[in-house]
Amino acid sequence: MSAVFPVANGSIVPFLILAAAMVGANLFLLTRAFPRRGGTPDLGTVVLVVGILLMTSLLWLAVIDAVLDPGDSSTVAVFIAGNSMMGVIGAWFIAVFYRAEEKHLPSRGWAWPSLLALLVIGSEFLMGAAYVLSLSGTGPYVPRGWAGLVLLVRDAVVSIWFSWAMMATMALLLVWLPMPGAERGVLGGLAATSAIAPWVGTGSLEGLAAMGVLMAVVLTIGFERASRRDTTVGLVRALGVVTGGFGVMMAAGLLGFLLPGAFGGTFAFAVANLFVMGGELLFLSRWALARPDRTPAGLAPSSGDPSTPSAAAA
Repeated sequence: MSAVFPVANGSIVPFLILAAAMVGANLFLLTRAFPRRGGTPDLGTVVLVVGILLMTSLLWLAVIDAVLDPGDSSTVAVFIAGNSMMGVIGAWFIAVFYRAEEKHLPSRGWAWPSLLALLVIGSEFLMGAAYVLSLSGTGPYVPRGWAGLVLLVRDAVVSIWFSWAMMATMALLLVWLPMPGAERGVLGGLAATSAIAPWVGTGSLEGLAAMGVLMAVVLTIGFERASRRDTTVGLVRALGVVTGGFGVMMAAGLLGFLLPGAFGGTFAFAVANLFVMGGELLFLSRWALARPDRTPAGLAPSSGDPSTPSAAAA
């Protein structure tokens, strides 16, 4: 059984169901964090989103510990991590009690987008590591020490459990956000590299060539669109992100072929893929938060509405 491409049989069905649920949960949280109408989420929503993502990461850490050191204590740790989700609900109730829904995040800044991207990428990566260890066992990794840790990180990132899950998350987020078609197209092309990443990560020269072809097609279409008179600053920025991401991944992939004995072989590509996906999510987060709130005036309470507490106090 390959750590990157598991054997397609009935034994992986539970893993597929859980991975699909993970992607669905992440997408739901992202739609809460980035309202489709625009604007920024309130602090109550932030508490809920950050809490669930953090507890999910702790749950996957507990699962990894249970695989590495099976026993009663690790099993209990998994159940405790799973039940910790109730603590998030409690924190949300406290935030609502203190009127957190009346306070919103600023539309500018790096702190919230960076934290969100880190939590999403981290939870997806830990899921990939847990799945690789569960399906392949600890034999290929634990006895090798630090070299085994490098191998585990590489296999977790380039496995279908991380790469394809991130591709699905990014694709659904691009559909959710009302982004212009040209920008959505080039960013979607960058996200599509995750579909090819498992082959590149396992040392397939054909996979690297396919990624190069994809890069050429996406950038050709993108720069042709940007050369028109009606191009936008947003498209130019998106092209900059996509060009940089493609360049970093291709350089790291070539490094693995030219110097297979250095930098852990395709480990450099795995690290590049991890940072590029995180960078694209960060770019989308900042774009989504900077949009103005387009809620119709009749649907949102205004400061002059006498039914609102603030207006009554005034």
